[in-house]
Amino acid sequence: GTYPKKRMELQSMGFCFSALDAKYLLAKTALLTFQNIYGNMLVQSSFIVPSDSILWPQEVWGLKLGMIVRNIRRGDSYVDKRDELIKMGFTFSVEQEKYELTKIALLRYKKIYGDMLVPFNFEVPTDNEKWPKKTWGLRLGNIVGTMRRGSYPDKHDELVEIGFDFSNQMALYGYTSTRQALLIYRNLYGNMNVPDRFTIPINDIWPQKSWGMKLGYRVKDLRYGRVFADRKEDLEKIGFDFTSIRKKNDFSVIYRALMKYKELFGDLLVPQLFVIPSDSSDWPVDLWGINLGSYVGRIRGGYFSDKKEELLSIGFSFCVRKKFDYDSVKCAINCYKKLYGSTCIPETYKIVAGMKIFPEKTWGMWLGRYVRKIKSGVLWPNESHDFLN
Repeated sequence: GTYPKKRMELQSMGFCFSALDAKYLLAKTALLTFQNIYGNMLVQSSFIVPSDSILWPQEVWGLKLGMIVRNIRRGDSYVDKRDELIKMGFTFSVEQEKYELTKIALLRYKKIYGDMLVPFNFEVPTDNEKWPKKTWGLRLGNIVGTMRRGSYPDKHDELVEIGFDFSNQMALYGYTSTRQALLIYRNLYGNMNVPDRFTIPINDIWPQKSWGMKLGYRVKDLRYGRVFADRKEDLEKIGFDFTSIRKKNDFSVIYRALMKYKELFGDLLVPQLFVIPSDSSDWPVDLWGINLGSYVGRIRGGYFSDKKEELLSIGFSFCVRKKFDYDSVKCAINCYKKLYGSTCIPETYKIVAGMKIFPEKTWGMWLGRYVRKIKSGVLWPNESHDFLN
């Protein structure tokens, strides 16, 4: 109660008369800093102010800003500060703020590229003066996909008015765009055997209007006659084959995939869920998207039984399980501990072939199962297990 007449003056200087005032001042500082860095106050609920960052005032390091923002929007915190927060630019309706950002980004995309055919994998670039700072990092392609599936239904007319097309994205790619994409693919890879999962990347090699086109699925539609059936003759003239080149029972394709896997990872212990990645320069384009792990399981179950000798000759194992010695398991546990700071390893944890953080000799190991058996005394009961502490 000392200096009651000076209370307003002291408050204007930043003096806090209560712990709650002090907490609010920290939250306010953090929010304004977030806005300065990211251009908005769309703070994710999991966001924690990073420590040791020169971008943030030291007094807010480690502040759980995302949780604070969530509580403010729920009305659980700083209800009396609502007007002040709004003046700062804080939005109590996060959906409305996201929509406004999306609209700004869409209009800028149209200004740059001439339309709103945003590729599904398009993300607004950061540190790019062509884009408003507050839109940097916005996953615009993903948002556009949700809009076509029904998000922001109350904004439908407004979006149509600014030029947004709610049609299915693939329907927006006409025959000319498809034909041009096939010719570019042929120039790049020497054929039109487009893998099912191939999507045209955001790359200047391809016309901007084709970015994001799922060309693999479009090829499948062409072969089944679902699209452009009246253009079959023209497509055949440019070399398009209406029969599927990569047949499911084509052993030569799977054989090449296995050999490439061995070249990359040193063995043929293909994880069950392994799918050859798309857009990877390590793999031939015509192998992209093959579920190689599934094929390996089928081979062990008798698929391609007439090719068993040939598969054995390249090192393929028809035995599903690989046994690991004590030193390999110990090494794997130490690597896991170094990586995660703990030896509380889930029983389902498996070291997948190609995980560079683990030595190659441990690839394919069901590490969680080994840990359980060691702790229960089933494996190596007479050995010291200090590394599990």
